[in-house]
Amino acid sequence: MTLGGLALAVGLIVDDAVVVIENISRFLAMRMSPEDAAEGGTAQILGAVIASSITVVTVFVPVLLIPGLQGLIFGPFAIVVMSAVAISLLVAVTAVPMLSAEMLRRRDETAAAPRRNGFGNAFDRAYGRLASGYRRVLAASLDRPAIVLSFAFALIAITAVAMHLGVVPTEIFPPSDTRFVQLGLQTPNGTPLAITNHVSQTVENALRHDPRVVAVGATVGEVGSGGTARSITNRATLQITLTPGTDGSAAAAFISDWRRRLSRTEGSDRLLTAREAARLHSAMVGTIARGQTIDIVQRQISQGQTALEMEIYGPDLATLQSVSDGVMAAISRIRGWRPRQERHQLATRGARCDRPHAREPARVRHR
Repeated sequence: MTLGGLALAVGLIVDDAVVVIENISRFLAMRMSPEDAAEGGTAQILGAVIASSITVVTVFVPVLLIPGLQGLIFGPFAIVVMSAVAISLLVAVTAVPMLSAEMLRRRDETAAAPRRNGFGNAFDRAYGRLASGYRRVLAASLDRPAIVLSFAFALIAITAVAMHLGVVPTEIFPPSDTRFVQLGLQTPNGTPLAITNHVSQTVENALRHDPRVVAVGATVGEVGSGGTARSITNRATLQITLTPGTDGSAAAAFISDWRRRLSRTEGSDRLLTAREAARLHSAMVGTIARGQTIDIVQRQISQGQTALEMEIYGPDLATLQSVSDGVMAAISRIRGWRPRQERHQLATRGARCDRPHAREPARVRHR
């Protein structure tokens, strides 16, 4: 990130020096000596140069306040940019005037003007017209400060209202590829690993009949990752990759479709034969399935945590259902709530039977 900061700062570090040199040249054109032009030109714009540099430095200060892994990644980037701009300011108000007094000289009025080609003359004429128009607009604006300030505040108010009403969408990170789906299977407590593996394979085979599915990988008997991984024989996780170009809405529709398919206890299926559908329904008896779309950027930034996750515990299933429905109804009234763009959780209906855990090793399969 330090090299990235240097690449970004290349265009910023020359700004102050260019502005100082241009103003010194303007003073030289007014027939001042090089020493007086360097001193007067630098003093005239010193405040503006300092203010512009402080503005750039201030913009990157919040980046230093980012906590966690993101702060470690982007912190050096901000430090390099801020340091480069500060050093360029110091050079622009010290070394540049000194070198200008020694190296810049007044142009002799008797010297012949440099020859210009047709393009140069045309550019000068167009630039002269632009400069004249700018002077007229600037003079009119300075003579009518009330109108200019009113117009500026009106633009600010219109922008604030547009953002508040959602006319101008805002987001921290742009939408990323959401064609990845995770499906979690939970068989009754104490289910042997072989049975959980059988259920997982049955669901995998059914998923491969869906033309929207590109690849399916499975981890059976283990939840979590890295140092938080633990063996649980009644858990399986399926990682599903959908066809390229799948957006968030299509991925959510995929989850809803398979929610209905996995919760169905009987009936025909347009993707599966009658025998395959019966095998799937038999395997899903007593099994809970949870699915969610996977946002790669969101997962990296949140370090694997979902954007919003709520868990409600209780001994009565009907009460849990009632409470969860009330929570979802309350969340849906929050401004900006867009369920088709959020992570979707699903659960299939089925009976649960609690038994002591069978201690068997975890198995991981990838296909």
